[in-house]
Amino acid sequence: MGYTKLIGIEVDHEYFGDNFFSAFKIVADKETKKLLHNYGLQVKKRPKGIYIAWDKENEAFSTLNVEDQKIFKLSFYLEISDPFFQNYTQLDSNTPNGVFCFSNAGTEGADHRYFLGRSQYASLEDYCILAGDSFMYEREDSGSAETYTIVNHLGESVSEIQITENQKKVPLKLTDLPNGVYALRKQENDLLNFYKDASLFWKPVFGVIELYPFDETTGITDLLNGTISGFTTYILSFKARSTIWRYYIIPKHRSGVDDVKISNGRNGGPISFIKKGHQRLSDGSEAVVFDSESAIRLEQSTVNMYQLKSGTGTTLINALPTPSVNFINAKKEHNQQHFYSEMYVYL
Repeated sequence: MGYTKLIGIEVDHEYFGDNFFSAFKIVADKETKKLLHNYGLQVKKRPKGIYIAWDKENEAFSTLNVEDQKIFKLSFYLEISDPFFQNYTQLDSNTPNGVFCFSNAGTEGADHRYFLGRSQYASLEDYCILAGDSFMYEREDSGSAETYTIVNHLGESVSEIQITENQKKVPLKLTDLPNGVYALRKQENDLLNFYKDASLFWKPVFGVIELYPFDETTGITDLLNGTISGFTTYILSFKARSTIWRYYIIPKHRSGVDDVKISNGRNGGPISFIKKGHQRLSDGSEAVVFDSESAIRLEQSTVNMYQLKSGTGTTLINALPTPSVNFINAKKEHNQQHFYSEMYVYL
């Protein structure tokens, strides 16, 4: 029995830099576990994810015709175990009952390395409403009879819904559809993406990954025939969050802090800090507040080091503390969401 590597999945995160992001698990769903067994496939762990290996003695793939190959799919749940993942990840969703959906269908890349998802980094474009066997879509412009369609990953219509002018909602009946990603479409416009899998309402799943082994990017046909070596890896990348660094400078052993300033120190980045004024804290002490003029990307091992200096240029603190991802303060200002990393410094 010999195995050939067919497809790989890597998960990485900008926050960790050259270090591995390890707070995740990739788990095959129920239907995929059956396919893995029937087609002689095994899921193997690798440092940054998994790869799928094929038993070359298993001939089940030869029974698939071209149409079967198009819809042959392996689905995996992506579970995130770090409770602070959302703090250091540039990925926000205010929509309840949803899941992030990643797929290799129509993905972009080159040289056997392709992105999972709609762009280089996971984004809200990959977010799907979670659906069971049915749900209702509220029409934005009721008043006329219209036709809606549900399409699969190939853009093919799998269901058509006729709506009268008096109906304010579109009923989606999904009982006969297999689990997976779909879009509700009106004319040529996709109104929303949704993932059908009722079991996910009760599972702590962050996202789903759908792999189509016979997608043209995999080169799997040549691998099965033994005409090429080397397998395709699909990469799921997360972007690190950037926050405004806010320092509260509090006098403790010093009579005052009005004259202090923050400057770039050893290995400091080209970011200036703006004195925002004074603020009374909950314990009654008064702090001078400094904000970075722009948001700074969070990093596990940061290279941004800033110094606190007196008005005469004397270095008071050679390296100010850097943010903890355990505490991120989200504030809505001028109809925009801002994220702050707040640090308290006593002098």
